[in-house]
Amino acid sequence: MNPIIERIETELNKIFGSLSGCYSVKISSILKQIDLSCLSKETQSQFSLQAIMKLYIWKKIRAVKKYEEAETHFLNNKHEAYQLGFNKD
Repeated sequence: MNPIIERIETELNKIFGSLSGCYSVKISSILKQIDLSCLSKETQSQFSLQAIMKLYIWKKIRAVKKYEEAETHFLNNKHEAYQLGFNKD
């Protein structure tokens, strides 16, 4: 298996293990805890690769099809956008 995928799976297992007994957790709170620095490369984007990957995962989990829908959600829930790595800058 890919070592990067193994590392992410290990982190997710730790996170979900620590949530024992929790019944309601925001997806962004879980994704905030994932370290995707192993994916980081030099990019020309104004957003970090980690933030973009966490947005992709968030969209898949929430079954969001359009970025406009995600944008509206995050404009109304700025704390979740911040948790994924999107700063006000």
